[in-house]
Amino acid sequence: ETPTISTEVKVEQPIESTPPIEESKTNETPVEELLPPTVPEPPPEENLDLIRQQVTNYFTERSDRLKQRQELLEQNLLAEKNRLNAEQQQAAMTRLDSSIKRIPPFIKRLRTLTEQQRDALCRDMQTLNLTRYISEVATALTEAKLKMTDVWTSVQMCSLLHQRYPDFSMSLYENWLKVLQKDTLSDNLSKVRVDLRLYAELVTVHVLPINQSMHHLLTILNALMNNDKDFSNLTILISFCRLCGEDYAEIFSSKIRKSIIKLDENIEETNRSSFHSNELKHQIRQMLDEYFQRLSVYLVDEHKQLQKQEQLMKRTMENRGEINQEIKDKYEQTNTTFQKLLQNTETFADLLEQAMPELPIEEASKKSSDRTGIDFYLAGRSDDDLGGNTLWEDSDTKQFYEDTVDLKLFLPGYAFREPATTTTPASEETETLDSVQMEQEIEKEGLEVTSTVEAEEEDTTLADIEDGVEEDVGANNIKLMMDVFVTQLPTCVNREMIDKAARDFATNLNTKQNRKRLIKALYTVQRTYLHLLPFYSRLIATLNPVMPEIGNELVRLLKNEFRAHIRRKDQIYIESKIKTVRFIGELVKFSVFPKNEAINCLKTLLSDFRHHNIEMCCNLLETCGRFLYRSPDCHRRIEIILEILMRKKAVLTLDSRYTTQIENAYYYCNPPEAREIEKKIRSPIQEYLRRLLFKDLNKITIEKILRQIRKFNWADADFRSYAIKCLAAPYSVKFNSIQCLASILSGLSHFYDDVAIEVLDNVLDDIRLGLEINIPKFNQRRLCMIKYLGELYNYRVVDSIIIFRTLYLLITYGVSLEPSEISDLDPPEHLFRIRLVCTLLDSCGQYFDRGTSKKRLDCFLIYFQRYYYFKKEQAIWNPSSYPFPLEIEQIFDECVMDLRPKFSKTNSHAKACEQVENMEKEFIALINQQQAKMSSKDISHQSRDTNLAPITEDEEQQQASTTNPDDLLNAQQQEDEEDEEDNEENYDDDDDECHRAVRSRRTRPSAGSNERTSGGSGADEECPETDDNDTAGLDDENNGENKNSTERTKVTTAEDNDFVKAFEALVAESVAQRSNDLTKIPAPDIPVPVHLRKSKIASTTNINLSHSDGDDEGENNNKKPESVNFVVMLKKNNKPQFYNMAVSSTSEMALKLKAREQADREEKAQLKILTLNMSTRMEQQENDQESIMNVTNRTPQAAGLNLNRDKKPKYVPPKGAPDADIIFGSK
Repeated sequence: ETPTISTEVKVEQPIESTPPIEESKTNETPVEELLPPTVPEPPPEENLDLIRQQVTNYFTERSDRLKQRQELLEQNLLAEKNRLNAEQQQAAMTRLDSSIKRIPPFIKRLRTLTEQQRDALCRDMQTLNLTRYISEVATALTEAKLKMTDVWTSVQMCSLLHQRYPDFSMSLYENWLKVLQKDTLSDNLSKVRVDLRLYAELVTVHVLPINQSMHHLLTILNALMNNDKDFSNLTILISFCRLCGEDYAEIFSSKIRKSIIKLDENIEETNRSSFHSNELKHQIRQMLDEYFQRLSVYLVDEHKQLQKQEQLMKRTMENRGEINQEIKDKYEQTNTTFQKLLQNTETFADLLEQAMPELPIEEASKKSSDRTGIDFYLAGRSDDDLGGNTLWEDSDTKQFYEDTVDLKLFLPGYAFREPATTTTPASEETETLDSVQMEQEIEKEGLEVTSTVEAEEEDTTLADIEDGVEEDVGANNIKLMMDVFVTQLPTCVNREMIDKAARDFATNLNTKQNRKRLIKALYTVQRTYLHLLPFYSRLIATLNPVMPEIGNELVRLLKNEFRAHIRRKDQIYIESKIKTVRFIGELVKFSVFPKNEAINCLKTLLSDFRHHNIEMCCNLLETCGRFLYRSPDCHRRIEIILEILMRKKAVLTLDSRYTTQIENAYYYCNPPEAREIEKKIRSPIQEYLRRLLFKDLNKITIEKILRQIRKFNWADADFRSYAIKCLAAPYSVKFNSIQCLASILSGLSHFYDDVAIEVLDNVLDDIRLGLEINIPKFNQRRLCMIKYLGELYNYRVVDSIIIFRTLYLLITYGVSLEPSEISDLDPPEHLFRIRLVCTLLDSCGQYFDRGTSKKRLDCFLIYFQRYYYFKKEQAIWNPSSYPFPLEIEQIFDECVMDLRPKFSKTNSHAKACEQVENMEKEFIALINQQQAKMSSKDISHQSRDTNLAPITEDEEQQQASTTNPDDLLNAQQQEDEEDEEDNEENYDDDDDECHRAVRSRRTRPSAGSNERTSGGSGADEECPETDDNDTAGLDDENNGENKNSTERTKVTTAEDNDFVKAFEALVAESVAQRSNDLTKIPAPDIPVPVHLRKSKIASTTNINLSHSDGDDEGENNNKKPESVNFVVMLKKNNKPQFYNMAVSSTSEMALKLKAREQADREEKAQLKILTLNMSTRMEQQENDQESIMNVTNRTPQAAGLNLNRDKKPKYVPPKGAPDADIIFGSK
């Protein structure tokens, strides 16, 4: 043992001597030993400052130690030089006390010399005359039983005696010759270790004769090294090298040397020891090196012997399935001895700066490894090494069953006793154990159970445990505490609670009566509370080291109960039987119940393998089968038992339930080899993209991740394809984060349109593929895909038409509504499509509340209702035995009621079909009407081409002369009022915009010969956003009309030439005016004059174009007039003139006007929805950020600060829906 080092040097007061003695200068001598400093290990993270401090401290303490020895050496040499003659010495000693009363006690105290007695002994020695007792003093000092911490005190005492008495040195040397002899060195190694160190220190400070004592020291070291066959003297030499090696062998700390190398600084080793010659140091160092070489060879041989013993144990375990206790004890003893030898060798090598020998590791035999294939559990293995073939399933299970609380730390030593360990004698024979022998043992076990009679051995039962009296009279409080403890015991359902209960019982309730009550409470656990058995077993395992009677008694009770269940052979109380075997299995895993007894229980159950014994056997294997199978000491026997179990399953005719239990138990103990999943190798960019989308994506990080994704190289085809693959995999993210992924795709679609299109195609293909293959393991993936599609609609990536096509696809693809025809793609018991439809409607159905999408959803809900009741009324569902899932009913009802609270639900499939038929009849009637109107439109076009004559100028004048100016003025004022009312409806009542009236639009007039009008050109000007297809159709129609007109004979007159000139002048004037007003936005409609509005309202040919909407055509068909009234504006002499013109409601111009009005309404509705959604999301983000700031910023404000000074008012953004008047303008 290395004592702690103190850098403080204590100085002894000089001895008061007579005047002759004063001639010899007495210097201050240190009395506290400074041993070589202990060098701590640097931390794993190399701190150069800390290493530099350690090196500095080492050299400082080393210098102080050498200084102390040098001062003591100089004092001894000075005393030898200034010796007094005999007469002067005798005269000086006559003044001191030489009474017999004081000297013997002084010598007796020298035999028990300690550092605490140093000052008292020095004072006594200064006053005593020990001239006649020098031999006794020397004998007492050499025979004293010292500790390492007292060695330097003994050296100081010897130095003082040597300085005063000339004969002390030789007398002390003669006594050391008697104590340190070659033959007696091995008698007491601990005393030799201290004596060798003391002898070496005395030689160093020249207390002993230098030549004779040095020769004897070499003799002793030679004897310790050469006569040590088993290297038992290694600890003595390690102590000598550590404490005296610097003086005798130039031993320097290797750790300090390594630290100096790490510092890479020029640190010189100053103040080296110079007490002995270099030849002596080299000789002792050579002796130590030779000893280390022999030690290395011996260490390798011992390691080989230990490995051979391990191989023997493995073969014994494989052949017999168990290992003899004597072999185990012998192996543990050998292993302990080897570990000590290895540790001492490492220390010795570190002191001598030698390399450790390499220990060969022999691999296990291929036969055993191939046969078992088990990675047996080793005690020193870390949790990271746990795999599929280890003793425990995971690290948590390992900690639960192995890391129990050590109650010895909480109890005094007298409160417990070590449990006695009994060894069972067995031979070391390694005969092979096969299945035949095991079957014979099983039959023998069954015969023993059947022949057992209750009168053979009367075991104590639970009634005996209840007997007993209180240990003392004042134990009422303890009894009440025990009642509370037993009552709360079933509530301990985790490791912390059961460990606390064990500590409480051991420290507060540990009485004999309470132990009996605890045994009863644990044993009589309810048969249905199987979840408590692991925790009760942990409680027993925790108490077993200090209270072994609890574990032994419970083991005995469970064995008796197991035997009772086997003897009765009844087919009742199956829950009690399962509880018993599971309790046994849990105790086996805690090493409380012996493994051999558990294996005997399995043999007993296999001997009568039927009925309840099958369930008991399977439950026992499911509880502790894996533990026994993976344990090295019983692996072979469990392996054979499992083979017999599977053979019995194959031979016997068992119920399917028993067959399933047997297979589960077998594969739990010995699971089949699972093929390792190959990890995909991805590039760093792909890994980073997956981390952003699948791990870091949430509502808070959407914008940040979108910016990161936009920074990728989208021009790279490989990355682009992989990114599209990731964006089309919503099943890889959390279900609540699917909307975040849709938001990311929506943000990317503004910059990369093709990416959104490809992702959408992949999503739709995946949905259709799920309908085609219909495999249940992909249900979660299909649900995520449907949810993703709905979120894409919410973020305006897809249109409503795709949503409705998907909805109809879900209820029609592969669906046969005939009960006799069973579809493979949609069997009767398959209800997952209902869940998919409800998920999609829950995601985006709330936005189908207006316009055509509302009617489409109403129509779809009727079809969906028919599909739902078709599934519900299948013959497979039976209300008593196999009812229709209540969860599906609730999902359907909640989905429909959330979308349409006033939806007319039916209660049967027949009524649902009737509702569908009625709806289809209405639509068929509307289609027929529309087809009739289209045919009439064709007829009217043909008649207009052949019979419509150009309007002459006389007719225009006559028509204008017959018009009352006052009536025109009133009509124009009324028309302005209607325009204002329509504007109010457009801006303030957008929720019903699909059902409000739309004002009649006028065409722009075109002047020409005979002042004819061109309705088609006017419609094209008023509808700049008309779809290309519609424009193409209109152009085709105009081309057709022009073709018919060119077929007729054309007669060119002077009026035609004048019309062409006037038209060209009009066009040139219009172009010049437009070039000057480029910054002005043209008005979408030409305002109708005020004086014409009254006449327009009074006209009988007016039509409300809102009733021509396709959605409400069937409802308002009877209210439609035959024609539409238009006001035609003509210019004559730069004065506008207005005329009424009746146009058929089925004409192309009226239809185009209606389409344009409908497009305007839809655009305004979408703009409002976008504005409202943007406001809602901004408000939600602000609320989320405020909640996060409130959580993170909880630090209290300083009381002395005035936070209101110079504080600007915080801007509070407006919340709620934005004001439509501010956005779209005032009324």
